[in-house]
Amino acid sequence: MPYKYAYLLLGLVLVVTIIGFWPTYFSIIDDVPFAFHAHAFTATAWIILVGFQSWSIHHGARVLHRKVGIFSLLLFPLLIASFVMIINVSASRFLKGDSQFWQQFGPIFGYIMVTAITAYLVLFFQALRHRRNVYLHAGYMLATPFMLWEASFGRVLNQYVPPFQIGGPEELHKVMDNIVISDMMAVALASFLYLRNRKHGTPFLVVAALLLAQIGGIYLLDEALWLRELFTSYGQLSQEATVGTGFVLGALVAWLGWTKPFEPQGLLSSRQ
Repeated sequence: MPYKYAYLLLGLVLVVTIIGFWPTYFSIIDDVPFAFHAHAFTATAWIILVGFQSWSIHHGARVLHRKVGIFSLLLFPLLIASFVMIINVSASRFLKGDSQFWQQFGPIFGYIMVTAITAYLVLFFQALRHRRNVYLHAGYMLATPFMLWEASFGRVLNQYVPPFQIGGPEELHKVMDNIVISDMMAVALASFLYLRNRKHGTPFLVVAALLLAQIGGIYLLDEALWLRELFTSYGQLSQEATVGTGFVLGALVAWLGWTKPFEPQGLLSSRQ
């Protein structure tokens, strides 16, 4: 089986997530909005699920691997809905105008979240479609946590590493700088995994491209007036409708990926 020790790296991602979110979530867990709880639960559960799937298949627990795989179909729509909930919180703070950070970075943060949602939809759909190809299935599943790295490691930089810490409002730009640094780390690892095995490395090429799109948007759309106007319009939509749309979209992708597995052309021809 490929990527034998991937579950150890996912364990590291989980540790970095706890460290990064400790000051702003875990240490004040009773005082944060429900949207943060929903996203923390589903995103953490996803990291654990992908790590467990890597561990189980490499330790011969194939039946358990398949059963937990079915659970991913239920978790995925909730994960996408939780991403939308975070966008909604960002849009609400942007519209209120009570925070310099959200006034300055709310729209671009929304863009970052949209690219993350897009990446998850693409990667999970392909993971399900290619579940009969162990290299592609494993690759696409393992590529999904790459999109979470910036949220965790970026906070580690913001809070614990002196050159990247934020000392005042004039240094708020470091938040985006640290996201870019974290994304570039993920791009570097994805590129390495692709170059190491180009024949089966397409999933990591895909996630690298999506991460680069995220980075490009941070620099190119930072002051785009149309993005601010679009984010303002989005903030006026019903939150129930947007979260529901995210859930349905996640469920639809899971259903399509499960029911439309990829069939090699030769196999298709032999069945006709």
